[in-house]
Amino acid sequence: MFSTIGGKSADLTGNLNIIKSAETLNMQRLLLVTSVGCGDGWKYLSSKAKALFGMSIRHKSMVECYLKTSSLDYTILRHGGLLNLPATGNHQRIQLPQIGLVTRQDIAIELSNIAENKLTYQQTYTVIYSINLKLHFSASENCH
Repeated sequence: MFSTIGGKSADLTGNLNIIKSAETLNMQRLLLVTSVGCGDGWKYLSSKAKALFGMSIRHKSMVECYLKTSSLDYTILRHGGLLNLPATGNHQRIQLPQIGLVTRQDIAIELSNIAENKLTYQQTYTVIYSINLKLHFSASENCH
């Protein structure tokens, strides 16, 4: 099962309900997509990012903690700033908090790549573009 929902009450209530339902139905696996800045990544966010996304990130962080105490084989993917561009395949999955950008399509590719990879069970990753990648885009059109 994948959870990529977010926004308003979905960040907390929606994802908590998904986790509880998955446990009730004796599901084994859940991949949860949150965002950069959750959990131990909070300290890496700018003051502006904290002001804009703070409540959402706090809610997603609470969900991450709840999932980590569940009976599920979970993987958490924290995406960077999301771009509405075609996938590049130049993203990286790392286990350190980092700030960066990534396309929605690259997140979907990464979810597919790790769905049944047991080495990713009980792990939290950040997914962003490699440092050397240069993107050309209009922030108002492509970054959300």
